[in-house]
Amino acid sequence: MVIIFALNTCLMYTARISIFSFIPGMFSGFASFFATFFGGFGPAPHDPYAAWFATVVMTALGPAFAWLTTRFSAHH
Repeated sequence: MVIIFALNTCLMYTARISIFSFIPGMFSGFASFFATFFGGFGPAPHDPYAAWFATVVMTALGPAFAWLTTRFSAHH
């Protein structure tokens, strides 16, 4: 836990440098991939290519679902 905390803190501070601004997205992508792969989720459990495909699709559809949630849950 201490190692993950230290590395994650270093990554987030490094991401403040413009050339390394991709780090938070990369960290989120890796976390999604490993959670899908080791968790046995996705179209074919424990298949790295299926986990990669599911992660790409989930990441691509995330903004659309966020927009739909805000659009249809707003109180008028």
